[in-house]
Amino acid sequence: MRKKNSIFFILIVLFALLCVQGKSFAYSEVFESMFIKDDCRVESVYGADGSFIYYYYTAAGRFDRSEQGLKQHGVSQVQYFYYDSQGNIDRIESEHEHRKDYVFNFIYDSEGKLVEKEHTPYSDDNNITDIEFFYYDSSGRLTRTEVFDVTDMENPDIVEYFYYDDAGRLERFETDRRGDGNIDDIAILHYDSDGKVTKFEYPMYNEALTLNWNCDFGIIPDEENEEEEIGTPEDKNGEDETDPIDDENGEEGEDEGGSSSSGCFIGALK
Repeated sequence: MRKKNSIFFILIVLFALLCVQGKSFAYSEVFESMFIKDDCRVESVYGADGSFIYYYYTAAGRFDRSEQGLKQHGVSQVQYFYYDSQGNIDRIESEHEHRKDYVFNFIYDSEGKLVEKEHTPYSDDNNITDIEFFYYDSSGRLTRTEVFDVTDMENPDIVEYFYYDDAGRLERFETDRRGDGNIDDIAILHYDSDGKVTKFEYPMYNEALTLNWNCDFGIIPDEENEEEEIGTPEDKNGEDETDPIDDENGEEGEDEGGSSSSGCFIGALK
């Protein structure tokens, strides 16, 4: 059970961290290269236990939403991405089993670097419960994150450490999931000859996540043929079980940065 829980935790943390793609902060190119490279986009991530994330993009090539779950049960979690006027991710809204679940709000410093992420569950009081802080080296590369429960801002609950190879690519990251100084997860990144990340290997659990790329993103289909050419939600699980849920403004996944959320769907289950 712990192994499966670990993979789900990894999927959530991986997506929340690596999808932050604002052009203005220094480490953005490191993370963008994991999911976005030229006309290529990651269309899905799979775990051996049947866990998955599908990725949807806007026509401008930015993240619109993700869908994650288990293959045998279908989509259970959906995350929507919203951007500020600078093109940085401003917040992520999540739904679980078609119900609003939580919100991540992102805070940047005067130089445009991400410095803080606030976690607010949907509840009667809608109070912030966790805050994550981001730390960088002198080259502007992310080296550490710390997550605190707001009731104890002295002792982090989760700490992650990031390490880079000689080429400046993220080589691995290590996670202390209890804040006790012990490493619980190690992720090793594998790249193909074009520099695209193809796998996250977790040797402590003998597990791996496989990234699948689509390199035809630059070819945007005509709007009237979009579903026919690049797939519909029915293609993923054999039935349409991903009825969109409108957000508070009555529009699903609207991009506050100004690009359309109708975009391209990339992520049909193979």
